Amino acid sequence: MAGYGPPDPLSRETIRSMVAAVRPDWTVRVVEPCERGSDVLYFLTVGADEGSREVVLKYCRFADASGFLTEPRVLSLVASETGVPVPEVEAVVDEH
Repeated sequence: MAGYGPPDPLSRETIRSMVAAVRPDWTVRVVEPCERGSDVLYFLTVGADEGSREVVLKYCRFADASGFLTEPRVLSLVASETGVPVPEVEAVVDEH
């Protein structure tokens, strides 16, 4: 298990597989690791039916993933129940 904070590099193939598991209609074109913060993040440019778009891949490497999974669920709830602008959550995977 990696230490706290970036970097914790994933291979390009692993990133492509993770994206394909939740969005098989997307093609990963660009992968840029984010070197800041406590979570492992990748900025991706993906090709989709509607053209290119930029997204963030965030993955948990901690022992307690339940706390980590709270954020995307709260963002989705805020987006669906209020007019507060929040980042769109495209997919959440409970287990790797």
